[in-house]
Amino acid sequence: MEKKHSINCVNCGADVAFKPGTHSLVCDYCGTENDIPQEEFQIKELDLNAYLKLDQKQKTLKVEIIQCPGCGAHETLDSDKSSSFCVYCGTALVSGKLQAEEIISPDYILPFKLDKKEALTRTSQWLRGNWFVPNKLKKDAISYANFKGVYLPFWTYDAKTYTHFTGQRGDAYYQEVRRGDKVQRIRRIRWSAAYRDQISHFFDDILIAGSTSLRSKYLNSLAPWDLQNLVPFKEDYLRGFITEKFKIGLKEGFLKAKSQMESSITSMIRRRIGGDDQRIINKQTQYDQLTFKHILLPVYISSFQYKGKKYQFVVNSRTGEVQGKKPLSTIKIVLVVLGVILLITSIYLLSK
Repeated sequence: MEKKHSINCVNCGADVAFKPGTHSLVCDYCGTENDIPQEEFQIKELDLNAYLKLDQKQKTLKVEIIQCPGCGAHETLDSDKSSSFCVYCGTALVSGKLQAEEIISPDYILPFKLDKKEALTRTSQWLRGNWFVPNKLKKDAISYANFKGVYLPFWTYDAKTYTHFTGQRGDAYYQEVRRGDKVQRIRRIRWSAAYRDQISHFFDDILIAGSTSLRSKYLNSLAPWDLQNLVPFKEDYLRGFITEKFKIGLKEGFLKAKSQMESSITSMIRRRIGGDDQRIINKQTQYDQLTFKHILLPVYISSFQYKGKKYQFVVNSRTGEVQGKKPLSTIKIVLVVLGVILLITSIYLLSK
């Protein structure tokens, strides 16, 4: 963040940083805690159509962004550092390449809950909990290069849907068919006449990542998030952490959310039709009460090197859920395969 947004300790005047799990800014020099003012509030949803059709402007926040020359990620740089490394790929970043930009100001933020030490402990447990991870990696003290806290941008979407559909129900039965000297049971489907019906459903907080820097399967697996604990956005919560600029806009995010809704609606229709199989001849969905929020969610991101390869991982700072890729021991995999072969061979010989 820009220096003009920095906050000084009330005791000694030094820079302060947000302390995970609290609502306080803590001074690294004297340890004084500076409370972040809290207020009563109700989470409000914004009218999606008003922003898309009327081109209504959202509030913006002025930040200094640096683009990684390695992977293209857009992120802020710690205000007290002149250089750093990209949390996604490890490429060196230099403050001389910072650019002032205006980004959409988040409506709400989910502050960090676990501190870096707790996140590292969860990551170690995640690695050591897999037998196939090399023993050397489990025993050695892993150097977590550039282990940093990052606020990732997300959109949430709400919608009330009404779907009219026509479909057919298929009930399975079996028919014996003689083929040569053998009789086979063939599965058949008896289709009922087409009928029409409708379903309605309210989708609440469909979560769409505004970042493309992390693989979708990692981000999706970090859920669930305790969105009921969102608080109104304040720059105080960003102190000491990196914030990534969103790359997926409001309209594109809604199209992704709509795709998820369509998939869920299709599953609901199949359950409503029932039977062993279903045919959806046609369906038409009306979307009403469209609303959204722009929020920031907290994660720790880093990577480690093992035998010349880089392994990235990400930690949900609210729950401690860890996702990423682990190195696997080839020797252990071979031993397991050989053991299975030996077991099957033994059973076969004993049966003789």
